[in-house]
Amino acid sequence: VQTAPFNVSLGFTDSSICLGDTLRPIVNLNPAGTDYTYQWAVSGGSFQFNTTEAEPLLEPNATSTLTLTVNDTVTNCRDFATLTVTVNPLQVLVDPAATVMNPDQRVQFETTVLDGFPPYTYTWTPDTFLSCIDCSNPEANPSESVSYTVNIVDSRGCRGTGNANIAVDPFLIPNVFTPNGDDINDELILNYYEYEPGRTYEILIYDRWGVLVFEPTDPQVNWNGRDLNNNEVEEGVYYMHIRINGDPAISDAQKNRTFAV
Repeated sequence: VQTAPFNVSLGFTDSSICLGDTLRPIVNLNPAGTDYTYQWAVSGGSFQFNTTEAEPLLEPNATSTLTLTVNDTVTNCRDFATLTVTVNPLQVLVDPAATVMNPDQRVQFETTVLDGFPPYTYTWTPDTFLSCIDCSNPEANPSESVSYTVNIVDSRGCRGTGNANIAVDPFLIPNVFTPNGDDINDELILNYYEYEPGRTYEILIYDRWGVLVFEPTDPQVNWNGRDLNNNEVEEGVYYMHIRINGDPAISDAQKNRTFAV
């Protein structure tokens, strides 16, 4: 290969784009002519384009360096040029990204944007059970399970999405508690449907041998790890059975639940 009697340069040697945007390089040849072939090579990304076109349409999915080799088919001389494309993915984190809660409980989302340029615009979908749909930290108060998506656009027009899933369970029972008197998880909190007129509950806790150890007469009383005689029970696995009586709005499938605690 001889020393190139021609020169290739690019109209820009570096560029910064949003993820999902496209750009087309500008190739300058001196002297201009038609007896040239082109070959692009990519380092740092993986995407499809016409690698033998002089000015292909590029849609890189990651920051990439592209090297163009131009060959003069008459003299077999070559010259090279490089282009670096910085791709700015707008990363969106939603906290909590997933949670399980009782009906009509509340949770507040916190949205964090990485690699973006404020200010941001926010759009939450669906717009049900939310305190706002155009803010970064809406409060959700769902009565049923729902999956949210927040679409964010930064000041450059770059876009990103985040997701949050709420599973609504009418019986949400913590499965670990430590009644050791340290004021941390000392009681098993019985979270279930709020009390309504015409609805009653049966709550029974058994040990692993099927012996009844707890049966509250007051449905608002939590279990403190003591049996019917107010003696501390041994450490281990216990089983809680809850039955709802009344309230035709609750399905039969949800009226009987058993938990290991």
